[in-house]
Amino acid sequence: MTPKKTYEQLRSARWMVPDDQRSFGHRSRTMQMGYDPADWEGRPIVAILNTWSDAQPCHMHFKDRVEWVKRGVLQAGSFPVELPGAVALGKLRQTDHHALSQLAIEAEELLRSHPVDGAVTPHNAF
Repeated sequence: MTPKKTYEQLRSARWMVPDDQRSFGHRSRTMQMGYDPADWEGRPIVAILNTWSDAQPCHMHFKDRVEWVKRGVLQAGSFPVELPGAVALGKLRQTDHHALSQLAIEAEELLRSHPVDGAVTPHNAF
């Protein structure tokens, strides 16, 4: 079993904690969205990829479901951040394995470009 990481060891802390120009930018943009440092300091940041779309009937329920997931992430002691998930392709529109690979690559790049420590993804998006 892997020992639990301290806050300083989290990926998000490397983005938010240092006293430098880059981290100042991350903190200030987070505060511009209405969050207080107490909301994220000392907590893992968990991304919630939301592939909701009016044009995708299989994902229509994600608009409400994300709010449930956010509450669960907060109850677990983490800070939830909703991100626009990979493009939601309907199963009828998926033509080959390449489309699924493209979705996975898009999700990976999205997560890599944000200061998150974990992610919740829709079960039928990938």
